[in-house]
Amino acid sequence: MHDSEKELLKVKDKYQYLKGPDDKLDQAIRAGINQAKGRRSSLDHMRHWMLSGAAAIILLVLFAGAIHQSDLVAGYVRKVPGMEKIVELVHQDKGLVDLIHHDFVQTINKSDSHGGLTLTVKNIIADDQQLIMYYTFTNENHESFKDLQIKSMKLKDSVGEEIKQYSLEYGPDVVEGDRKKTELQEAIYGLHSPLTDSSYSLNVELEGDKKLENTVWKVPIKLDRSKMGANKDIVLNKEVKVQQQSVLVKDITFSPTRVAVQVEYPEENSKQVLNIEDLQLVDEKGEVWSKITNGISASGDGNHVTYYLESNYFKKPKQLYLVFHKLQALDKDELEVVVNPKDQKILKAPKDGKITAVQYNLSENQLEFKIKGDFHIGSPFSKYKNDQGEFKYLSGNTYMNSYDNDITGYGLTIPQVNPVENLTLLLGSYPAYINGDVKIRIK
Repeated sequence: MHDSEKELLKVKDKYQYLKGPDDKLDQAIRAGINQAKGRRSSLDHMRHWMLSGAAAIILLVLFAGAIHQSDLVAGYVRKVPGMEKIVELVHQDKGLVDLIHHDFVQTINKSDSHGGLTLTVKNIIADDQQLIMYYTFTNENHESFKDLQIKSMKLKDSVGEEIKQYSLEYGPDVVEGDRKKTELQEAIYGLHSPLTDSSYSLNVELEGDKKLENTVWKVPIKLDRSKMGANKDIVLNKEVKVQQQSVLVKDITFSPTRVAVQVEYPEENSKQVLNIEDLQLVDEKGEVWSKITNGISASGDGNHVTYYLESNYFKKPKQLYLVFHKLQALDKDELEVVVNPKDQKILKAPKDGKITAVQYNLSENQLEFKIKGDFHIGSPFSKYKNDQGEFKYLSGNTYMNSYDNDITGYGLTIPQVNPVENLTLLLGSYPAYINGDVKIRIK
């Protein structure tokens, strides 16, 4: 049996608990296996998707959906002239591919030039939750630029007020040397509130080349409201239990770019739920919409979290379910990790012993923790405790190293503290799990 068929059977096994009319899921997975036999090259290509962005993102690839999605991508590229490059950027998100098919991409094609460098915003995708922009930099005069990076990217309204966002991701690629232009880049704004004006300005500053210091590129953006679908909200307030831990699914918001699932974890839980690993929407045919893999997959903190899934905004399923099986969860008295940087000693950590060692790099002011387990995420730590005993969000660089024996190193820049003193960090992600079978009827 080919590997793709084995993967599809694994997906089938995960959905065995679905009863009654949902036995069609079995047929859907089997149909996916048959399709896989003739489309292995497309599937192998999808296994090499790359993820970008500052957020810690969990990659969940459900191959039944991937096979269906490969057909969509191939068809849409042919049917939507000029959208090929955008499809290449979003092809791992079946909701965005569907959005392109429904002509919800807006054309901007506005530019601003300074010092021989032109910023062009070619297209945008917008709704009440996100603004996604597609842009290029062009080196008009083949100037020699060195070490150029984006210093800041701000969206401003018609009176010059900056639009607040809870997240912003953009590609680092700016022309280097005398290269003519960049490939199409993507910037994703997670909006605090809907865009109410019709006209905005994208303001960009660069750094790394003195010739362009204190220069601001300003590109006008006008929104087409006919290509910004309104949110569809469903209030659930459905509480379920997974190994004695309660999960309250409050509501779900469907927008063209994604689905937002608002979840609360009651204070009475003995464990802190850190993540729902495999949250998905599944319709009566077995089609799956998974967590976002090319952007922010969740927002919020502690007991109040919003998870983001691929959008099925344009679909009209007869039945729709929210399903999940696996949650990251840790006893609440094990959330704090205490280390002494100078001595490179772990003084407090989860009792399962998966945090095996810590190393301190004085010159870089970085700690690297070695963690054992099948666990790959940007950083396991979310906050540190300051001198006043308050937990504050960590900022700075993070990195990962792979070691033998299923051990991964997670490095992070720590606050400027006395390395002789103990440092307390708060875990925001950890390879400890609880499992169950949850299926909530939405439609």
